[in-house]
Amino acid sequence: MRIIRPKKLKNGDVVMVVSPSQPISSARNFNRGVKTLNGLGFEVRLSKYVDAVFGMYEAGTAEQRNADLMQAFGDKKVKGIFMSGGGFLANKVLPLLDYDLIRKNPKMIMGFSDGTTLLNAIYAKTGLVTFHGFSIEHFFKRSTPYTVDSFSRIIQNNGTHFYPRSHWRILKPGRTSGRLLGGNLLSFVNLLGTSYSPDLTDSILFFEEHDDYSEDVENSLTRLINADIIGGKLVQGIIFGKFVNIAIGSNDPDTKQWKTPKGFTFYQILKRLFADYDIPILANVDFGLTSTPLTMPIGVEAIMDLTNHKERPYFKLTEPATR
Repeated sequence: MRIIRPKKLKNGDVVMVVSPSQPISSARNFNRGVKTLNGLGFEVRLSKYVDAVFGMYEAGTAEQRNADLMQAFGDKKVKGIFMSGGGFLANKVLPLLDYDLIRKNPKMIMGFSDGTTLLNAIYAKTGLVTFHGFSIEHFFKRSTPYTVDSFSRIIQNNGTHFYPRSHWRILKPGRTSGRLLGGNLLSFVNLLGTSYSPDLTDSILFFEEHDDYSEDVENSLTRLINADIIGGKLVQGIIFGKFVNIAIGSNDPDTKQWKTPKGFTFYQILKRLFADYDIPILANVDFGLTSTPLTMPIGVEAIMDLTNHKERPYFKLTEPATR
């Protein structure tokens, strides 16, 4: 499949905000995010159904959400698309999208959380490089120069490097290369076995998760192992982002009386789960439900080098994500 890189965004470009998953939950935070996006030099437009609500937890019907996405891709004036937030049920939109229209009108699209569903499906169906980063409602609540710098470097200035804001942890050393794919773990795993799941051959997977239990995270990662995605010849490395509000334990009420064993931490779970796999693994990278997330492209070749603990960066693109 031919990889399509979107054009880099420039000051003055028109961008559109859409809501492909859950409805906007905080008008105040959403308006603040729109204001910040305007402050980055873009002319921000809101899609027709951006604040729609269908039922209880859908941002409009699947048809309305599809209409907004297709309008954004089809409008020649719109150069970039941003998702308002995350949630669930973006998968309802996947069969409705006009992938030929998207392929013929490639442009930057960025999302987070359930946006992973659309970002990977669009890449799988069209070859268009997409971006996992921030959403409008959930970030920009305070000054975020780290996030703005990463966004500007990757999407506006053809940059290829990623730099840590916090302490990135090497769980397994090594050096490899592959195509970056991933995003939110649960959303990504939900695509497995469908035509919307990208080809994982020679890939470097990156994952984040939030507001869940360690049992559920381990279950999703085990699904990847049992499908021979991890441990076979497909995945060359893994990058774990921030796992925010992940409680150690199970959501099953029958287990509440069980005590957490000493040393049973999230990182110990990851180390145990991947102990037998000879691939480099990096953790605690600055993306996910953090107030200052990196911009991570989907569909671009990257190099991981975890052989020297003092060497920076730990991973970088082999070519720009935009053109």
